[in-house]
Amino acid sequence: MPSGTMMSLLRIPSLGWLFAGLAVSGCIGVEVSAEEEILIPGKDTFPESITIADDGQLFVSSPENGSIYTARRGDTVAVPWIAGEAGWHSFGLAHSPDSKTLYICQVSYADGPQAGPSASRIMAYEIATGVSTSEYRMPPPPSMCNDIAVDRDGTLYVSDYGAQQILTFRGGGYSVCAESDRLAGVDGIAISRAGTVFAATYRSGELYRIDCGDSALAQVQHISLPRLLDRPDGLRMLPSGDVIVAEGGRGEVTRIRIEGNRGELARLGASAGPSSLAIDVGGDALWILDGKVAYAFDPKRRPTAAPFKIFRIVADQITAGSGRD
Repeated sequence: MPSGTMMSLLRIPSLGWLFAGLAVSGCIGVEVSAEEEILIPGKDTFPESITIADDGQLFVSSPENGSIYTARRGDTVAVPWIAGEAGWHSFGLAHSPDSKTLYICQVSYADGPQAGPSASRIMAYEIATGVSTSEYRMPPPPSMCNDIAVDRDGTLYVSDYGAQQILTFRGGGYSVCAESDRLAGVDGIAISRAGTVFAATYRSGELYRIDCGDSALAQVQHISLPRLLDRPDGLRMLPSGDVIVAEGGRGEVTRIRIEGNRGELARLGASAGPSSLAIDVGGDALWILDGKVAYAFDPKRRPTAAPFKIFRIVADQITAGSGRD
């Protein structure tokens, strides 16, 4: 969620992590358990996105300082991997299919967040060295790169929060996959093995399916849910075709099982402010990023927001299908 917009869309936190097989009206229950946690350093980090490479290396972004942090299972504290560049804020993360490249959504606010973005880009870094290899510029403002999903062929799918679009980047150039008023405030994005894009809108709490073709703009198809999603942020796809979303407003991590144009919900856990998640290498667990982003703009809660953490949880039904997407 872009920091300039978050100021007026504060998330409502719940109280700490709760793990149980919770049956909710209109939802399916799933057994989960907490295993371990990794601290993200700093009092003002407010981490926003997380991804995990095929060798288990975790990466976390910070909109506040623009830095990228890294850790592995067994670590107790993440360490800085790439220092933030002055004037740029880091949001969504994704890695290439071969796990050799990390892609980072970045936004600049030259005139301050209230004035909106002045520029936006995707930076590519070599994971082995941390060296920058490419820079992909987004369209002019109000375009704002919020999150990224990467297809098996290396195509980047980008949620453009400011321009109500889904963009695709191939070979450095971009094209518009979908553009619609329905995509106002589009945030989390994920892509299935079949190449279908799913995207959630932060402000309206809706979920959409988009089939990006090679020419005409794609249809934005609404997925009907038992309730609206509450400030949905990070979105991930399971091999089974189910979607998992971090709901910052409810303080919950939710699984969506989609049949046709309808979806059922399952609550996997809760935290003070989940902002994103990543499916672990074995496909049997989730890493949940508790970024507490809403605290950043609440003068009373900001001083108490730290520590920020990544939690690893195991859920019985995460393994429906096999491996990771």
